[in-house]
Amino acid sequence: MQFFFLSLKHQYSLISDVPTCSYCCSVLMRNAEFLMNHGQTCLAMNRPSRMYRYMCYTCDYHSYSNHNLLRHVRIHLGEKPFKCSHCDYFSSTVSNIKRHMLIRHNM
Repeated sequence: MQFFFLSLKHQYSLISDVPTCSYCCSVLMRNAEFLMNHGQTCLAMNRPSRMYRYMCYTCDYHSYSNHNLLRHVRIHLGEKPFKCSHCDYFSSTVSNIKRHMLIRHNM
């Protein structure tokens, strides 16, 4: 039953308009760089090891790389800053745009 609750909590965090740190309960700004910084500095986060400098503010995701965390945080925020130059498709990563252009536009 607890797994079901955590799954619902995680799903809600994916669509919530107000980002909240699930470790220290702080209400955070809806800005990817701010959220990444909070993930580095929040003392309430239980890091698996010191090597995981970058942790997500709302789920158990952790990474060695700030680039990977930025890509992950964009999922929570719903940010899709990259646009296809041939249609109205938007994506959170450049690699998805490249794959889209290859499949949809034969480029």
